[in-house]
Amino acid sequence: VRLMTARSGAVAVEVRDHIGWPQAIVPVKVVARHAPADDLRLLHKTTDRSLYRDALKRGGTYEVALIDAQGYLTEGCFSSLFVERGDRLVTPPLARGLLPGILRQSLIDMGEAIEGDLRVSDLDRGFFIGNAARGMVAATLAP
Repeated sequence: VRLMTARSGAVAVEVRDHIGWPQAIVPVKVVARHAPADDLRLLHKTTDRSLYRDALKRGGTYEVALIDAQGYLTEGCFSSLFVERGDRLVTPPLARGLLPGILRQSLIDMGEAIEGDLRVSDLDRGFFIGNAARGMVAATLAP
């Protein structure tokens, strides 16, 4: 279910079938994010998805991992990123400019995940992507 509100106050409700992940381990390409960390499209879920559509097109994979201008990982186009470190998951900090996803925040609240800077090399041994609608799935870097 998607609830959308317009500036005029109009409300629209969309209902779609549930879509899961396409495979057990999702190949993910790393692409540069073409927006600064304070871009409002990164901080709020909006209908302006052009930034993300462009990144998916450049990556050519089902999902991509975005990196900022400093080379730090931020998020996927429709998922949060998680790397296993010891007994916890590490996910990029909101300060890097990313959507504060529901799954991401739930894992932080439960003590299962912490925020921390991640580089592409942190993904070499596998990682996870996830969102509240689809859950989490293992991921690997696409060639």
